[in-house]
Amino acid sequence: MNDQKAGDEVAVNGRLPLGALTLDLGCGDLFGADGRPAPLRRQALEVLLVLGRRANQVVTKDELMSAVWPAVVVGDGSLAAAVADIRRVLGDGEHLLVRNIARRGYMLVPSPSHSGPVPSSVAQPRPAWGRWVAASALLLAMVVALVVWTRGKPAIQSDKALSIVVLPLKAEGAWPDTEAFADVLHNDLIAEASRFEASTVIARGTAATYKGRGVDPREVARELQVRHVVSGSLRRDGDKLRLSLTLVDGESGVQRWSEVFEFERALLGQTVDEAVRELARALYIQAWKSAAVRAAALSPSQVTGDDLATRAMGLWFRGLNRDNVLGLLALAEQAVATDPDSARGWGMIAIGNVQALNNNWIEGAEARSAARLRAEQASAALDRIAPDGFFAMQARVIEAYNRSEFPTMLQRARLWVERHPHPVALGALGAALFHNDQPEAAVVALERALRLSPLDSFRAEWMYRLAWSHYIVGNLDRALEWSRRARATNPLLPWPPVEAASLLQLGQRAEAQSVLNEFRRRHPSFDHAAIGRRLSGDSPRFAAARSRLLDDLTELGMK
Repeated sequence: MNDQKAGDEVAVNGRLPLGALTLDLGCGDLFGADGRPAPLRRQALEVLLVLGRRANQVVTKDELMSAVWPAVVVGDGSLAAAVADIRRVLGDGEHLLVRNIARRGYMLVPSPSHSGPVPSSVAQPRPAWGRWVAASALLLAMVVALVVWTRGKPAIQSDKALSIVVLPLKAEGAWPDTEAFADVLHNDLIAEASRFEASTVIARGTAATYKGRGVDPREVARELQVRHVVSGSLRRDGDKLRLSLTLVDGESGVQRWSEVFEFERALLGQTVDEAVRELARALYIQAWKSAAVRAAALSPSQVTGDDLATRAMGLWFRGLNRDNVLGLLALAEQAVATDPDSARGWGMIAIGNVQALNNNWIEGAEARSAARLRAEQASAALDRIAPDGFFAMQARVIEAYNRSEFPTMLQRARLWVERHPHPVALGALGAALFHNDQPEAAVVALERALRLSPLDSFRAEWMYRLAWSHYIVGNLDRALEWSRRARATNPLLPWPPVEAASLLQLGQRAEAQSVLNEFRRRHPSFDHAAIGRRLSGDSPRFAAARSRLLDDLTELGMK
């Protein structure tokens, strides 16, 4: 395979061979030959992903700095360190994979052939806990914890895949208010984590008994019968707060995720509520990835419906692409066949089917009709199992969307956000709002979803929804910006090419044509009918914007 063919492969399957490793752009991770994520720091992984999305092209240092450190002032040393880390993990001592382009930047040149198996999400879901889901700069609120070795307790017996204790945050430094502030954050984080669907979170009163004690996370997990231990500390340095957060598998002691942040102390009072929610969302995603790793390691005789549903959720958090969605649907169907009362299993069936429909990953009128029916059956099952739960409310929104009952969808989405103010619910509210001719309000909801979970596996979908909301309003510059960000985040997601239409209306016809040609190369079967299915509805502003979109794309050659 020559360099150009390697670049073509990205557009087809989103996977790049890099020596003995494989970069999966769809789920945003680097995998070894055994299918496990490679030990690459978060910033280094993000640099590699930017280079991978533009394989065989020069990416300037300014572009890399802007993409990976958008709100932070850092020097060239940070980028150089990230590139050195990438080369170390890839074994690229001769700089054949990551090449320096003098006075310009870097270029990723994929290997001429695969030297190891590419992870397959459908046939065999791989374990992945990732480093790429983390809180943003507004979050910035927690840090590393307490370790001492002890023994002798029974094995963990929790029946919940997602069972967590958040240990008290250790206050460091001499500032008198740091400890009080750490206690407040600890309390708020536990309160928010307690909202996680189908989870057990140890109450603050019990967690607080570990304050000031040097403890082994494995011992804590055994004592409290939980599967995950979160620990952290907080330090004030002048006008800044420095924090980190660590998630540990309570049985193996393996650290699944850790991040360190700095932020302005003066700004925290304005954003503490959303900061804690964002942190909780990052924890939620990482804990489910860790739980999926555990479930995948079970022997066939140990596997339960809950284990299968946990693996399905692990695939969902790996990234939104065809393989992951079809893989999670297969696992979710096994889950509900094993346990008809699996709320997670039915929840994955509902969301998996609507995404497969929206993105044309199910072909044929009969199969599409069956997928819509299955989503409705999932909604009915969830109404029976847990009518006020997160998944039941999500399934009701999906049901209204599939029936094109958009006023009902909006009503249900508002109630979902009220009961469960999660980013996913806010993203659904954004879609319901623009379907009901309220694109300005949709922008607010979708931007908040991205603030709360800026590296969510679903974020490219929210970005596309933002692009469409701006397109309805006629704010073409913003529509173009969000379309480009969405495409860079997940090039495998077949959303209507708002980017090409925006460029045409802005008078940039040649670039519009180039963007559309590239889109059609990635998604050759995408046509006007696919746009009609994705953007159905007859609200006046919405329908007028869809007509403009279709006219623009027709002018550029799409049929």
